This record gives sequence, C-alpha cells and structure tokens, in this order.
Amino acid sequence: MDQNSSEILAKYLLQLQPLSKEELLDKIRGCIYGQALGDAIGIRTEFKKAEYSANVWNNTPLSLLNWNKKRKIPEGDWSDDTDQMIVILNSYLQSRGWNFQDFAAKLRDWRNKGFRELGDKSGFGCGQTVRRTMSHKEFLNNPHLAALDAWIGGKCNLAANGALMKSCILGIINYNDTEQVIRQTKDIGKCTHADPRSLSASIAQTVAISLMLQGLRDINTVIEASYELTSNFLQNYTNSLDSEVNSNCTPEKIAEYNEQKENFEERFNIELLRRYMNIDLPALLPIDGKDMGYAYICLGCAFHTLRQDNFEEAIREIIIQGGDADTNAAAGGALLGCKIGFSGLPQNLVQELLHKDWLEDKITQLINALGILID
Repeated sequence: MDQNSSEILAKYLLQLQPLSKEELLDKIRGCIYGQALGDAIGIRTEFKKAEYSANVWNNTPLSLLNWNKKRKIPEGDWSDDTDQMIVILNSYLQSRGWNFQDFAAKLRDWRNKGFRELGDKSGFGCGQTVRRTMSHKEFLNNPHLAALDAWIGGKCNLAANGALMKSCILGIINYNDTEQVIRQTKDIGKCTHADPRSLSASIAQTVAISLMLQGLRDINTVIEASYELTSNFLQNYTNSLDSEVNSNCTPEKIAEYNEQKENFEERFNIELLRRYMNIDLPALLPIDGKDMGYAYICLGCAFHTLRQDNFEEAIREIIIQGGDADTNAAAGGALLGCKIGFSGLPQNLVQELLHKDWLEDKITQLINALGILID
C-alpha cells in the first residue's frame, strides 16, 4: 500500500480499544446477518417508487414473511446481493486467499446453478454491469480486463452498486490489516466493476468494518478514517487508469477511453465522495429514480444507516424510499450490524431467515478460518 495510506492509518490505529473475543464474534455475526436481513427485507420494495413503498411499510411491522405477492424467491430468502457475498466467502474458504479466476468461475457457476444445496435452479438478479462483464469472452481468464472493457463500453460511466452490495465480507477477512482489506476489496471488486466510484464505495464500507472490528469505537471517527483512506485510494486508482488501459486494452478500447477522460475530474472528485459519505437521508432523496443503482446513492444510504442505533428503524427509513431497496438496506444493514453486533439485531427477524442454519454454518467456517477460537 502507498505511504499516504499507511500514514493516514497510523493516526487512527492509536485510537483503537481492542475488542474482547465475545465482542468481535458478535460484530462479525452482526455484520453478516445485518447484510442478509437488510437484503431480505428490502426485496419487497425493490425497484418501487417511494409512494408505493411507504404504503407497504407504514404502520406495518417489518417481516420477511406473509407477503401477498408472487415472488421469484421464497419468503425469508435474500437476493443476489447476499448470494454474491457468499460466493466471495466460498472462494476465500476454499483457497484461503484471492484467486481471480477461482472467484470468476464461482460467480459464473452461481449464475448458472445458484446454490444447489438450497434448492436453487440458478442465480438471478444480476445487474447490467455484472451481466455485461460475465458475458465477456475473457471473463474466466481475466475478469479484471472483462470489467474494464465493459466499463469503457459504457462510456466510462457505469458506476453501479453491484460491487458494494457484496463487499462486506471483505471487511471481515483480514480485518486486522486494513491495508490488506483495501487491496482485496479492490481486487475482488475489479472482477465485475472498474469504475472508481463503484470501487471506492466498496472500500469505504470494508474499511469501516475493518476498523470497527479492530476496536475503533467512535463512529464519527470510523467515518472520518474511512473517508481519508478511501479518498486516497480514489485518487491513486484514477491516476493509474491510463497505464492500466494502455497496457491491457485494444486500440479501439483505448480510443473510446480517451474520448471520456475530460469527464473524469467531475465524476471522480473526492469531494463528491465526502458528500455522499456524510449525507443525511433527506438530502439524498429521491433515490427511486433512473439513477437508483448509482454506487454513491447506496454508499450514502449505507453510511446514513451506520449513524443510526436501532436496526429496524434504520432499515425501515431506507426501504420506504423505494429504489434499489434491497441493496441499500443490505449495505447499510452490514455496517449497522457490525456496529451493534448480532445481539443488537431484531431476533424475530433473524428467525424468519429461510436459510439461517446454512448461513450460520458459513459463518462458523469463516471464524475458524480467521483463527478465532469459539468456546
């Protein structure tokens, strides 16, 4: 990692108050369950307008069950957001590291088959950017190139939320090495998303998770540190794009890329990142328009949720606004779940998760892989 990042991190590490083992396990489980719960609750108003969403949830207790609507997935299940997070986890558990080809192969396999042990016939719900990247002829061999080509083909403006929606697990793995967390979040994120905003949104989330798990307890300080480290990444990554494109892409793609460079300063401005990381929800609205899949909208929802204390109230506040409700609630649920721990989550909703036992087994495997002994 670059010197600036190390210097930024050093001043915050002095403020750590290490967690007990019980606190650490509680926060890890809270992060993962928080993602799954936010996802499973948010599906009900996914892609809906705010007015519709408010009518669904106003004066109605949050629940994953008893929805009077035909759905593509069973009651109590989560969506592709959490599925893809688990694909990342499976790749890590089987390799104890990061192999891009392995992750790409597992993601393709999930899209074709889903999780057969859960009765899936296929994975569904992939966003446009992920579909475009996975259809690239080089995806299995070089997913980073596939994502880069797809991004350039979208006029270097595919800043989708599909990297952020699955990234929380990358803040848990190697959580005690924040610089490694940044590297692995970038490397896995680049398998599907090349836009600096998509990657920065993911890194902001995983850095916050990493720091909370290390014992940075003041949430305003967590957000400040996450912004500083993420803005440093954003500048460095944006500056590296010319070299990456010129070294890997065809002359035609390079020409397409060069045509868009005049827009980069406005699109990849660190002050834009700061605004969305510190925005309150009313200032973010509306989030149910054509740009609902924008990574920074999800980022704003996630960090707004982190600043709250009550899980049900915070998730309700997000999902009644419609838009990409499951993704916004999943990203926010992961952050708030890490903050308050599994013990702070609504246990009635946890019990409604369809595949709770299967998810719990995955978490146990992760904890064992991290070397945390369970009493």
